[in-house]
Amino acid sequence: MLQRGTILLDTPVKSVDELMEVYPEFEELKIIVRRAKANGLDPLENLEELQGLSLNVFLHFQDPDEILSNRKDHLYIERLKTFNALGKTHVLIGQQEGHFLPHPQLWECFFSTMKE
Repeated sequence: MLQRGTILLDTPVKSVDELMEVYPEFEELKIIVRRAKANGLDPLENLEELQGLSLNVFLHFQDPDEILSNRKDHLYIERLKTFNALGKTHVLIGQQEGHFLPHPQLWECFFSTMKE
């Protein structure tokens, strides 16, 4: 069912470790990170679960991303492309809007691709 749809990842969290690097002062975040790791919910690590699927993924990052940082953007992109090798991964890097929505570049790419 997932393969029939389209996935939009708009400035996604890439790694729970990265969240702790960016926001070490938030004690509550430490609990969330610990639970995410214990339950196998780290986004970067979970990309390998996509292997064998043929997905249509639109991935959008902002550079700079003032909220999540850009430390692991390239690693996330490469892993997503590797594990979605049977599908299509559209990567967009915006530089105008910052982290907050909307990101017109993503939607323009999405709608133009869906027309094809």
